Amino acid sequence: MKISIKIRTDCDAVHSFRSQCDNFHEMATFNAVHEIFIDELSVRVYSNGTGRPVLMLHDLGSSVGWFADLSGPLVLAGREFVAIDLPGCGYSDAVRDAGLAATIAHLAEVLTKLFDNPVDIVGRGYGAYLALSLAAASPGQVNRLVLDSPTLPPRNGPVEKIKMAPAMAISGAGATLRRGRLLQNLSGLNRAKTTLAELARSDPNWWESVGQISCPTLIVDDGDQNSRAKLDLLRETIRGCERGASLAAARKFVPAPALTPTVLVGFLD
Repeated sequence: MKISIKIRTDCDAVHSFRSQCDNFHEMATFNAVHEIFIDELSVRVYSNGTGRPVLMLHDLGSSVGWFADLSGPLVLAGREFVAIDLPGCGYSDAVRDAGLAATIAHLAEVLTKLFDNPVDIVGRGYGAYLALSLAAASPGQVNRLVLDSPTLPPRNGPVEKIKMAPAMAISGAGATLRRGRLLQNLSGLNRAKTTLAELARSDPNWWESVGQISCPTLIVDDGDQNSRAKLDLLRETIRGCERGASLAAARKFVPAPALTPTVLVGFLD
């Protein structure tokens, strides 16, 4: 499977990409930054505020900076904002097995180590897929799910084409380089290709497992028409799932965050 990246260079696209980079720098200061270790693999953890935690899982090729606009409102609402670098991103070590199952098992261990009680999880894109997988595999660890434009495998049918937005690929590479993980960055594209190839294949067993999720779930999306049918299927599959707002469909150099602070805080409360 080929991952094709076509880059537009119009002024709006460049401005949007710069804004995303600025957001990362705004989030560069946290109340706490530390590492935990799962089977001798490091996981970098960032947090702001106190109270019941909300865990953020970023998209493939993205970073914790994606959630910059959500940190302040969550803290003001009396919640703790917690974000991690996903395996192989930023300062976190890659899992030894590149498959999705190994990543999900690794993150389940992260939840066990970080939280004493079930946690609310916010996931974007690939991070939303991971959040769903965790809720299906370890229901006792997840309290609520908020999914921003989740990347979902087909339930059946032929292999699909799944592309990483060009700005996300650039952002992920830049963040990894800035954090001094050159060798990790050089192998990151191959890991991303492996992940996208696995997500592009039909996975009826995964969809069956997701059907067992019973925690309150909210879906919002960035207006990608190619994903609309699968998002509707997900809403039908999860009992009590809410389908939130969709942005207007548009061709985007930088994917737009569909989740607003008001919607997030309102759903979690």
